[in-house]
Amino acid sequence: MPSNTIKQTRKDSSFYYFEKGKNSKAIREKITNFNKALQVIKNKNDTLITDVLDYKIYYHNRIKEYDSSLYFSDSLINSAKTQKDTGQIAKGYYRKSIVFRSLKQYEKQFENAFRASKLDLRVGDTSGAGRRISEMAFAQSQMTDYIGAQESATEALKYLSDADSSYISSSYNTIATAYRNQGFYQDAVTEWRNALKYANRTGDSLSNLNNIALSLQDQEKYEESLEIFKNIIERSNQINKTSKARFIDNHAYTKWLQDPTTIVREELLMAKEIRKKEN
Repeated sequence: MPSNTIKQTRKDSSFYYFEKGKNSKAIREKITNFNKALQVIKNKNDTLITDVLDYKIYYHNRIKEYDSSLYFSDSLINSAKTQKDTGQIAKGYYRKSIVFRSLKQYEKQFENAFRASKLDLRVGDTSGAGRRISEMAFAQSQMTDYIGAQESATEALKYLSDADSSYISSSYNTIATAYRNQGFYQDAVTEWRNALKYANRTGDSLSNLNNIALSLQDQEKYEESLEIFKNIIERSNQINKTSKARFIDNHAYTKWLQDPTTIVREELLMAKEIRKKEN
């Protein structure tokens, strides 16, 4: 979610439409009001421009209007350059990286997150830099550059503070994924347990536990693995149903690996039906 950098109280029409956009319920209505705010701003050095653009990018991305998000990300970068605001230039590259992540164009996500991280460091925003480097690590992992992902995630942890718990969790998750894909299964378990400590959403916690169970499965520690799967299936009503289907599937497969004579058809059909209902 964008953060408003404007400190002073303004009463001009551009600020009125900006506030109206933020307070509107429908996303399309928000965007319409942000457009009106931009239309009435005359001074290209008005810092409200970059704030409005930031919100526009965010909400265009929310409704999957990615071309618009990219266009206004470039507008944000150009406006920030005009105003010589390095922090806002960094934000523009960050917004572009998020769009490319949504598009699964991970090389471009990495490039823009890299640019943002360097600019964040230039203005002393170490937390921002750590977040962007964590996102770089994610992109590298998606491109199967596991060594690079591990290095980036480790670097990100140097900059992140406890206030960045979700990014810390993500960085440990990336390191764990790299270990597992290189066959270091116990190291992966250790790092996913670190990720679990910082996960602040139920879905993330259960996902980390699922990955721990899979790494135990890799080591043929089936009893430990099954106990974790059983636990997360019981808790999975709190999250989306497709994740529950995945946990049921993994539980059944682990039971079969432990004993190929075990009948797991009922569980697999249950997972299949959930996936069909969720399309």
